[in-house]
Amino acid sequence: MDLFNYCYYWEAHEAWEPFWQHVDRNSEEWAFLKAIILLAAAGVKVREGKHGPKRRHLERAATLLVRLNADVFTPAIGMSPQVLADCARAESRRFWPFRGRSGLDIFLHPLQVGAGRSC
Repeated sequence: MDLFNYCYYWEAHEAWEPFWQHVDRNSEEWAFLKAIILLAAAGVKVREGKHGPKRRHLERAATLLVRLNADVFTPAIGMSPQVLADCARAESRRFWPFRGRSGLDIFLHPLQVGAGRSC
């Protein structure tokens, strides 16, 4: 989570992927890990200036997040997965025409997944 919270999106993605690959594909844990991997991938796409892929990753993450049991996952991410899904969908509709520390960093940094903040 620290990698993600400090905007090391590629590294967070790489750290979570082995866990995701070893959980049951039909479990909520799989869906949760896939969603946060997609959020991290969206951060990478912002840095690359690729709005379309960023949007797709955020929408796919939101679709997974809304299906999660809030009672189980809210303590893990510091907010309801449905709230995080709403934030991801709102961000997917924004266009950031520039590269660098912008866009998703502005959206995700206040979230601080696991730190109990909201958008």
